[in-house]
Order: sequence, then C-alpha cells, then structure tokens
Amino acid sequence: MTLLSPTAAIVAGAIALPVVLALYLLKLRRRPVRVSSTLFWTAASEDLQANVPLRWLRRSWLLLLHLLIATLLVLAIGRPALSGAGSGSSRVIILLDRSASMNAREGAASSTTSSTATSANKLSTASEAETRFSLAKRAATRIATDAIEQDGASVSVIAFAKEPTLLSPDSRSTSQVRTVIQDATPTDQPADLAAALRAAEALTLDAPESAAPPLVALVSDGGFAEARGTLGNATFSFVSVAGERPPDNIGIVAFAGRREYADPRTVRLLARLLNAGTAPVSAPLVLRLDDQVLARRAIEVPPTSITPGVDSFPPLSTPGEATASFEIATSAAGLLSLSIERPDALDADNTAWLSLPRAQPPRIVLVSPDQVTPDSGASGWVLADALAELTGVTLTTMTRSEYETRAGERGLPAVDLLVFDAVSPRVLPGIPTLSFNAAPPLPGVSLADPAAKGSYVLSWRRTSPILRDVSLDSVFVARPRVIRWVSEHLRANLTELATGNDGPLIALAERDDARDLIVSFSPTESDWPLQVSFPVFLAAAVDTLTARAADLSEQATTSRPLSIRVPANLPGVSLDGPESISASPQVSDSGASVGFGLPGRVGVYRTNPSIANAEVIGVSLLDAAESSLLVRRELSMAGRAIAAGSAGSVGREVWDWCVLAAIALLALEWLVYAARMTV
Repeated sequence: MTLLSPTAAIVAGAIALPVVLALYLLKLRRRPVRVSSTLFWTAASEDLQANVPLRWLRRSWLLLLHLLIATLLVLAIGRPALSGAGSGSSRVIILLDRSASMNAREGAASSTTSSTATSANKLSTASEAETRFSLAKRAATRIATDAIEQDGASVSVIAFAKEPTLLSPDSRSTSQVRTVIQDATPTDQPADLAAALRAAEALTLDAPESAAPPLVALVSDGGFAEARGTLGNATFSFVSVAGERPPDNIGIVAFAGRREYADPRTVRLLARLLNAGTAPVSAPLVLRLDDQVLARRAIEVPPTSITPGVDSFPPLSTPGEATASFEIATSAAGLLSLSIERPDALDADNTAWLSLPRAQPPRIVLVSPDQVTPDSGASGWVLADALAELTGVTLTTMTRSEYETRAGERGLPAVDLLVFDAVSPRVLPGIPTLSFNAAPPLPGVSLADPAAKGSYVLSWRRTSPILRDVSLDSVFVARPRVIRWVSEHLRANLTELATGNDGPLIALAERDDARDLIVSFSPTESDWPLQVSFPVFLAAAVDTLTARAADLSEQATTSRPLSIRVPANLPGVSLDGPESISASPQVSDSGASVGFGLPGRVGVYRTNPSIANAEVIGVSLLDAAESSLLVRRELSMAGRAIAAGSAGSVGREVWDWCVLAAIALLALEWLVYAARMTV
C-alpha cells in the first residue's frame, strides 16, 4: 500500500496525534472545596496528587483506541492505494508525456562519470541507456493491463507534449491498448500539462454521477510547471519515470544574434547554456555557418545547486548557467549552428540554429546631369563602369530631370541606393545616398572650394567599415572641394571619414531613416580610379549603405508554429528533415504563406520545392524546463500536492475504508461507554 498524498498525511499526523496525547497528559484542575473527611471520596483520591498541569501516562485502552482512530483519519487524508489491486474505477485515462525531456537517457554518462572515461565509452553507455519515454510506455502498459484485467475498466490514452493527441478512445481490449502505447512516438516539444488536463476533462464529462470516479494517471518525469486545470470529480495519480537524480546534461537554452547597423558584416551572437547535473562541466562549443567551422571554444558551466533535505514543488534548486558570445565577420547568408560536441543524456538541446538573412542583390540608381560636359564635374562612364562591375549589383541610370520627375510624381523604382554624380537633388527620399562632387540637400551642409588647388588625402578613419580595407595615402585630388556645416549641432550627425589639406573630403551624414555618404570631389579629377582602393571603396560603401541591422533572435523552435512565405502559384510545399511535413499555401491580401504547425523534432529541414530565403530551416528546442531534466517526487496540481509513485502504485484507493473503520471504532467506544453508564 502506498500513499498518494504523503505530505498531507504527514501534516495531519503532526497535528492530530500530538493533540490526542496532550489531552491525556493534561490533569484536571478542580475547584477546592472544604469537607469534613476524605473517607467518602476514595474515587477522587488520585486527583489529590500534586496539582500540576501534566502527569505521566498510564496504561489506557481508551488512549490506544483514540490513537488508532486518529491514525486511520490521517491515513485517509494521505489517500492510501493498494498496489496491484486495481484502481476501482470503471474508466482510466492515461496521460503519456512525450515531451523533449522524456528523450533523456536514464543511466547515461552522468556528471559523476570518471574523468578518465573515454568518449567512446560514454557514447556506448548513452546508446545502451533506456530513455524515460521507453520507461513511460512500459509503465502505461502495466497501468492499462491492470485496469482492464482486474477491474474491467475502459482505458483511454492521451499522448501530450505542446499539444495533446488522443491515441485511443475508450477500449477494453488489452492488445489494442498495448499496441497503441507501443506505437507512440516521442517529440522534441515542451510539455503543456494544462492542455492535456483539459483534454482529459473533456473525456470525463459524460461519466455518470453514480459510477466510480474516473482515474487520470499521468505518466511523466514531471518536467513542467504547476498545472492549474481541474478534473471535475476524477481522481488523479502521478507515476514518475525519472531516476533518483538528474542525469548529466548540458543544453543550449537561448541563441540569438544581430548584424551591426554601423558595420553590417559584423554579426554578434549570444548563447546561454544550462547544466542539469550536479558537477561543473567544461562544454566544447563549435560555431558553424552551413558546413564551415567559424569558431571553437570551451566554456565552463557551473552545476545545479539543490537545497539539501527539502522536498517541495517546485524543487528548491538553481540550474547552473553560463553564457557564450561570438563575433564573426561575414556578409554571406546561410544557416548558423552552435553545437555542444559532448555526449550527454539529451541530444535535442545540444544544437541550436539561426538563419542569417539571405543577401539580396543591391539595387542602385545612378543619377547624372542632363548634359555631361567637361564643366559639369561629373565622372561619366568612369563611375558607371565601376558600379556595374560590382558583384551582384543591379544598376539603373537616369538623368537629373528624369529623377526629379519620377521622385515627385511617378515614384522611384524599387531601389536600395541612390548615387548622385555631380547632382544635388531638390528632395531626398528615405533611401541611402552616395554623392560625388555634390552635397545632398541636408540642412546646413555644403561644399566649399579650397584656398589652394591640389591635395593629398592626409588621414582617414580606418575603423570605419567603409574605409577599413582601403588605403588612401597615395590618392591625389586636383580639385578638392571641402565639406562644410553651419553649426556644431549639425556636426553631431556628421562623421568625417577622410581629410585633406583644407578640411573633410569624405563624410557620412545620419538621417532618421537613411544615411548619406558624401565624397566632395569627382573621381575623374583625381588619380583614385587608377588605384585598387577605388573599387574596394565602392564595394564597401554599397555594402554598408544598403545593409540594415538584422535581428536574428526570431527563429524556428518546437514550441512555435512554423510558417514561411511562398510563391502563390505553388500547389503544395513539404519540409523534409527529421520528419516530413506537407501543407498547402494559403493566399491572402499580403501574399501566400504555408503553415506547417508545430514541428515535432529538432533538426535541419529543407523545403521541397526549394524556396528562396527559406530553402533551409533549422528548428531548435531552446527550452530551459526541458533541458533541466527535473527529478520530481511530488507534483502540485490545482494547489494540491500529488506524490509520485511507480506504475504498480496506481491501484485502488482505500481512503474510504479508513474513514469507515474510524467511524466503526468511534461507534464501538460509544456503545461501551453507554453500557458502563447503565450498569
């Protein structure tokens, strides 16, 4: 026999039993009265002892009877159940947990593994260890078999992770229920017990009030938060399949990053790791872009600290955590992956993925004067040919008049960068610009002729992403106009990048919605086009001005539905990876999209047919509750403590027998007392 609520029984016993004993220890305090003799008061002679509050206990069958009655009531509060005696319910609903933590291997290489063990030995141990889910299926099979064979009960099976799934409705066939349980598959999703309880409650709504309450048996490791659902009149039991202590596991529970606005080639990444074990671990991390290794490092993760001697919900423990940061320089697009190259109990949290946005070819519009003459100061074919030679650039040319007309009336085409060649437009749209030998219409910014003709570039800002790979010390400008501003207030939004004899030659201006790069001279009035630094400067300027800061924190996980944008003419799309998911596009005013629901397994998926910007998708776990692999001996549901038991402990509750026995003993005491009083 086991207690389903031992904590409640302990609290009740700690209150009731001392109270019963105290009533027998306390001595009656009588009112003193003068009498002539005590010879007629022999029955009260015992009370003439020292008048103190307490007295020694004497043999008393009544005391033993009262202690027995109190013990029976305390046991009833603890909800005793007879193992192997059946549940006593005509209906049993099994909630089978198949969340990510149920894939943990019990008995795998733990945090106490000897440091001299080789990686091959650890991998062998992990492969031979049994997962919590396989233990759960075995326990669920035993519960279902006992319910059907001993009580003739009907059994329903609900498997749940993020969402519940009814695997089997009411069935009294042992073979059918066993087959359904054995065919159940685990997932890498987090657990949502509240949703599973709502599904179980829906199955109990049609139960007749006169029948025995249905039994809801949860088979899980307890790796979830307190459930706030209710089960109506159903009874509840919790079967734990977790071991005595958390297995050795290091998991990635957060992975995010961003491209820097000032330097779009720089990608900063931050990861958070959790240690579920009770010993510090050095975790080797490998960062990859597609199949290319970008960085390797080891990080020390402190252990989980558990408060000794305390058994509560949730457990008084603090998981060990550590953070790792990376900085990489790349303008390429692809799939970033961060992996822990170390065997442990759970594989699903050893890798996390991030998608770097696929770079779009920059669309550039070159605006030249209506008439390109020697006096116009325009670069002409020199600038046009240099821009056209840039890799992946889409170049469109137009005259100033055409630009003013389209910008004011017809609208500009889709463009990422405007290049003005000796042209100062009347209006600037919210698009980045690059101006040669002209000042954009920014308040207080202008170009001034120098006092002397001819100047070398004396200094430049080497930390700027535009000039980082450029050498300008040999560039000579024949007509170096100088960038001026009217006030220091405007100077705060202007950064000098290169300086000549008389002042700034190249500067970067910041607007609220765009940036403007100003080159005060024409390339044809210098020897810059003859040097290799000129095309390098143009490429860096285009990359910096057309790229925006990209937040990479939004990623695909097993806890969020997966949806991608697709062309409207596709009849269907499938994801091929750890599992295959197919769906049909849904067309709306904003375009066509495909919703694949919640991915069941972590890993890399590929779209079929291939879709631009979503060809490869990495689905991660990133859930601290699942990676912590909690070991719980008690579950709190709707404010009530439920103790964990084994599969054999889910039997018939006999608390009502305890209450009936206590009532029978009270009746017996009353009958004996009444008989003595009538004698």
